[in-house]
Amino acid sequence: MKSIRSKMFWTFSAVVIGILVLSVGLNSLLFKPYSIAQDKQMFRELESQVREQAQTGVITTDLLSDLSAAYGVQLDVVDRITGDVIYSSSGIGQMGGGANRSGRGRMQGYRTSYDQMDLSSDAVMGFRQPKTTRGEDVLMLISPLDPSTALVVYRPVSMIDRSVSQANRFVWLVGLLLLALGGLIIYWLAGRQVKPILALHKQTDRMAELDFSDRFLPSGQDEINRLGENINAISDKLSQTIGTLESDVQKLTEVDKVRKHFIASVSHEFKSPLGLIKGYTEALKYSLVSPEEEDRYYDTIIGETDRMDQLVQDLILLMKRELDQDPMKPEPVEVCSFLEMVLARHQAIQPNRHYLVTCQPVTVWADEAGLTRVMDNFLQNAYTYGAENSPIDLAVEETKDFITLTISNDGPRIPEDQRQAIWESFHKIDPARRDRGEGTGLGLAINKAIIEAHGGQVGVNNTATGVAFYFRLPLSQAEGL
Repeated sequence: MKSIRSKMFWTFSAVVIGILVLSVGLNSLLFKPYSIAQDKQMFRELESQVREQAQTGVITTDLLSDLSAAYGVQLDVVDRITGDVIYSSSGIGQMGGGANRSGRGRMQGYRTSYDQMDLSSDAVMGFRQPKTTRGEDVLMLISPLDPSTALVVYRPVSMIDRSVSQANRFVWLVGLLLLALGGLIIYWLAGRQVKPILALHKQTDRMAELDFSDRFLPSGQDEINRLGENINAISDKLSQTIGTLESDVQKLTEVDKVRKHFIASVSHEFKSPLGLIKGYTEALKYSLVSPEEEDRYYDTIIGETDRMDQLVQDLILLMKRELDQDPMKPEPVEVCSFLEMVLARHQAIQPNRHYLVTCQPVTVWADEAGLTRVMDNFLQNAYTYGAENSPIDLAVEETKDFITLTISNDGPRIPEDQRQAIWESFHKIDPARRDRGEGTGLGLAINKAIIEAHGGQVGVNNTATGVAFYFRLPLSQAEGL
């Protein structure tokens, strides 16, 4: 495959050689007729000048010599009757210091015969192309000056041929020099022009490998540089699009993972209560229980049904949060007032519970319904796993960028190897509690999803007497309240 540089060099060379061949061909074909036409026009001008001198009666050899030197032609004033040269630019003739009785004139070694021409006849007047004594053609103008004399102006045609040959050689010489010099310049310029193209080629090769890190650095506003800027824009767009596609694929993978996990977890969580409901229902249907025990069976069925309903609601909420399909509705929330409202509701349900609250007034930008669900889950977790009748401590601490709300209770501590796992769906430290129907195993996972949707984080620490769950919310959005 030829490079662009080579193509430009050989194209330039072909164009120059073609121009040279065309120039030489046109020169060979047209220069001679053109020169003859120009000489004829010049001969007429000389004729006019000599005729003007003849009318004043002043024609000398010196005059003809000057005109000959100026125009590069031979001029003779000839006797029309005898053919003798009277005046000649070559200095010979009857009036030029040397007789010419033979009726022949000389011009730079060329010899022309006038005695073979009937100069007395007007028929020979005008342009002619006779041959010299050497057999070479000459361009001749014979013009009468008066009834007895005629002006003869001539030049050998071979001089034109030599001029054509010399001009052609000069054209070839100059053309070859221009070809060599121009070829070097074109080769160098082509290299400069090809350099950004090679850079674009390298960039597009890497783009084909989905590597969009390479960038074209424009150095002007010409077409190549604008192309490079467009390729940069295409690279950015492709990178963004592919990044979006990868994100979408990752989300789809997560959706599929959540779906599979959902099916497996729901199947497991529903197995026990459904089996219990089925067994109790069959026992009631076939009167396998005493009338005294029927109420307990009905209460158990209702309780398990409520538990499954709560499980379904929790699963739906968790899936929406994980798939980002449950948008937050942030609003100003004054934390101390919020805790007072939540604890008042729980106090009504759990009148024997005691709460120790440490709070300083602070406002956050949050979804109040979501925070209420978080507090309900943390408090329910403290009821379930905390020591009976022990107080629940709630403390709010404000730092530069966050507020931290901690819920502490006495009771069993969490093993170090499970402090991260407890935030996963359906995880329980004590599997026996699952079998007893205590909770759904989704509360902490829901809390984690809601707090992270607020830009915060959750955590747990073991204390000397139990555990302390906490969550942090950023204050950055609250600054504009």
